[in-house]
Amino acid sequence: MYKIKNSKELASLINCINLNNMISEEEMEEYLDKVGELNFNSITISPTYVSLAKEKLADSTTKISTVVGFPLGFETTEGKVAQAAKALEDGADEIEAVINLNHLKDHKYNLIHEELSQLRELLGDKTLKVIVEMQAIEDSEKASIAKVLEENKVDFIKTSAGFIAPDNIYSKVN
Repeated sequence: MYKIKNSKELASLINCINLNNMISEEEMEEYLDKVGELNFNSITISPTYVSLAKEKLADSTTKISTVVGFPLGFETTEGKVAQAAKALEDGADEIEAVINLNHLKDHKYNLIHEELSQLRELLGDKTLKVIVEMQAIEDSEKASIAKVLEENKVDFIKTSAGFIAPDNIYSKVN
């Protein structure tokens, strides 16, 4: 059990996220200053601000994470790999990739496997987090995708990008 003594110690255990698509550079700079003061474990931000975060957090142990295929995941594998390569070039330490739900719902696990394999190869020992919209899939699909994620040595599984409301997943025809 953790015996947390202060807010800095607590922050070192937290992965914070700011994927506000309306945030200005000035607002992001202020946010990054606060993140740097507390030394969060990691921060997930849009690819737009990775190089700024690398600069602002240079004296911090905070890892910089960004997203690829966000928020819906239906980009091509080539697009996601290119996004990840650019993010690494800009200074990202971690990548969060959104699974292609079209492939998952069609049970094209081989395509998901290939995409994750390419991302894992690109990242090497850097952290790969994968976002799967769990509320949109059946239990059998959860079991199948879990096997694919394990085969590809995914470091973390996130259960939602936060952009799909559970009752709006599929159109209902009466």
